[in-house]
This record gives sequence, structure tokens and C-alpha cells, in this order.
Amino acid sequence: MLFRSAVMDADDIAHPDRLRIEVEFLQAHPDIVLVGSRFAFLVGTTIVPAPPQPKEHHDIKRALMAGRPVICNSSSMFRANQARDVGGHRLPGPGHDVDFFLRMIDMGKVSNIPDLLHLYRLHGGSTSIVKMAEVNRYHDFSIACARARSNGNEEPDYAQFTKQWGQRSAVARLADVADCKSLELYRTAVEKRAKEHYLASGIAAIC
Repeated sequence: MLFRSAVMDADDIAHPDRLRIEVEFLQAHPDIVLVGSRFAFLVGTTIVPAPPQPKEHHDIKRALMAGRPVICNSSSMFRANQARDVGGHRLPGPGHDVDFFLRMIDMGKVSNIPDLLHLYRLHGGSTSIVKMAEVNRYHDFSIACARARSNGNEEPDYAQFTKQWGQRSAVARLADVADCKSLELYRTAVEKRAKEHYLASGIAAIC
């Protein structure tokens, strides 16, 4: 049976046994089509723990459908045949991983290994900060497609969806801005904690 590991960001660090552990997990769980692992943030040379992700399929699916990307893409491994069947990572922009995860969920179960197998390097120039609004749009589109498939309907056209997304109410747009800012503040809190600036970290986390 073939497995394929997702491409890992160049500046991230994987546990030396990550591939072996994930391959063995998939071999022991034939109903699982995609698996991720616990990760931590890497700020310079300092490791900062991240909140643990849900491990079970139903909890992961529920979180993804709520717009919470609870699988670390760089830590994931998936079955090649099923990945080809769903068209791989078909979206070209940031946030493409949620669409891929939701499509793989259509093929079988997904899971997160509780072992810490991945270090995600965090820095101010991260794409997910600079382009968070675009990430949110791709996430919302991915969820809309998943709901359409679940109901037996045709998936929305991306161009039409983008037009409607841009015409959301002022309240919805304000909520999107707040969501982007909250992620930026959370990452600031992590960076300040790594530098042992605990007061600044706590203020950013509260904000």
C-alpha cells in the first residue's frame, strides 16, 4: 500500500521518526486515510507548546466544518490513492489544506497522533498572517463545497462565491477583521512567551 507525505515548509522541523510513526499508524488503522500529529511552535531556537488538537475523526470533522484548521498540514500523511481520487490539493491559494482535508474525509476517517512530531516555525512574515483574509475566504469556500457534497448538490463556483463573499454584511466583514487580528495577537503572544516577555505575552493573549 502506498503512502505519501505532504510537502513540509522548508524552515519547519520534523521529528526524526515522524515518517516511520505515521506509516505504522496508517498500517495499523486501515480505515484512516489521513493522519496528522501534535505540533509545537518554534520561535528562533525556543519551542513553545501549542494547544493539543482533537484526535478523533468526528471531533476533527466538526472543527474543520466550523472553520478551525485542527490538522497541521506540514505534519500530515495520507494514502496516495485516495489523495489522487479527490484531486489532491486542488485550490491554488493559502488555506488549500482545509479543502483537501474535507475531501479526504469524504473518503474515510482522519486522525491526529498525540505524539509531538512537528515543529512549526513562527515568525512575523508568515504567509498565514499576511494573507489571513484570503485564508478565511478559502476556508469558507471549502466548507461551502463540503456542505454541498454532503447534501448531494453541485459545489459552488469559486468566482461567484468570491463575489458573494465580498458582499457580506458589515457585521460579517468586521468579524473577519477581528478574526485576523486575533490570530495575529495570538502569534504575538507565542513570540513574546518564547522571549520570556510574559507580561507582554499575557496582554496579547487577553486581547
